[in-house]
Amino acid sequence: MCIGGAHSSCGKTTLAENLLSRLKGRWGAIKYTKTAFYTTLVSDRETILQDGKDTARLLKAGAVDVAWIQSPIGELEEVLSMAMCNFSDVNGIIVEGNSPVQYLRSDLVVFVYGSDTARVKEHSSKVFEKASIVVTRNVYDPKAFIGKKVCIVKTKSVQYDDSNDEDWGECLDVIMDDISNKEIERRLCALCTDNTMSCAVARKVAVDLGVSYKLIWQKADGLGIKIVDSELGCF
Repeated sequence: MCIGGAHSSCGKTTLAENLLSRLKGRWGAIKYTKTAFYTTLVSDRETILQDGKDTARLLKAGAVDVAWIQSPIGELEEVLSMAMCNFSDVNGIIVEGNSPVQYLRSDLVVFVYGSDTARVKEHSSKVFEKASIVVTRNVYDPKAFIGKKVCIVKTKSVQYDDSNDEDWGECLDVIMDDISNKEIERRLCALCTDNTMSCAVARKVAVDLGVSYKLIWQKADGLGIKIVDSELGCF
């Protein structure tokens, strides 16, 4: 999944941290920083874990591995492909940064606003267009987010100060549900044959993902997959 935002320090890393702390299985993370001239791909732990680095926050939050890309936009596609290849045996990768969105076919794109929804960098609008979920704080205009699922981060004070003043709980629940749904759909599509799936396979998907048989049946039905050889009326 990709996390973009309206501007720097709007909460992208905080969202990634919160998600990594909740996600089950093995998840990696990629942090992108735009540079004017040079390109580097950093993955060594000593650099990643330097105090004050966003990469350290991502690793400590639960990522099994973190890569830090620093490059001009013109060289990003190649180095991003190299970074993705460095991750093996992971359930997914959280990519933080606006520019990577245009080069990845992400299952989920989330756009994060800061405390002022009027403060948006020009290049961020492309990320907003691709996002299915928008994260905002306390108050928003529904007309501005038509076609988007809106998550609200609640702040405890009138004036937004920092991430310690925020409650991401409900917002995270919405995003986690979307991640779970995408994973269910991916598993079902990968395991079905001629749009059919045995009850035994469907039950295993439910157990592996920790969801109900009913939800698996609903998702399969929505995808046009028929569950056959039903056992004990599970489906």
